[in-house]
Amino acid sequence: MATFKNLEEFDEVYDDLIDNLCDYLINEEQNFDFSKVSPQILYDYLCYPEKSLPQEDIEEISSLKKAWINEKWNIHIVSFNYTRSIEKIVKTLPIVISRNSVSSINLQRIYHIHGYTDKDTILGVNDISQIENIEFHANENIIEALVKTKCNRALRHNVDRLFEKYVTEAHLICIFGSSLGDTDNYWWE
Repeated sequence: MATFKNLEEFDEVYDDLIDNLCDYLINEEQNFDFSKVSPQILYDYLCYPEKSLPQEDIEEISSLKKAWINEKWNIHIVSFNYTRSIEKIVKTLPIVISRNSVSSINLQRIYHIHGYTDKDTILGVNDISQIENIEFHANENIIEALVKTKCNRALRHNVDRLFEKYVTEAHLICIFGSSLGDTDNYWWE
């Protein structure tokens, strides 16, 4: 475990960690062949997430969705991933994914709650209880760097507020390929 003597040491290590993580992710993204990914498969999962679930869950979600059968559905993706991989699959937004005579399903936007590999990268913890060094609890610079909700507020980009709005207004929330770990507990609550 590293012990930092001052804020400058912390900043140096923190920045180096983010830079190296982002370099690694950029390299992985560049080496991935996006032409092998079908946008239609993604759209099917977004429209019918229940398809790959057990029968009881299929019935429960299908029943829930019947309440909005004649409404326009707007889908917003919130990515916890720093890359723009999802954008490379989707390509253009907004997009009508599905349409019938009385309703449509529209993919509206993709939000990156933790930023990108090249912009507003947020790497940290859920709250100060996850910071072991008690001296850091009183240092606002460290809190704004390590506590994700504080970092989002310090960046003032409003992605977090939009995400909160969509979560609050959502009829159905689906989580694909994300851990439900303690470092993002704020969002899971």
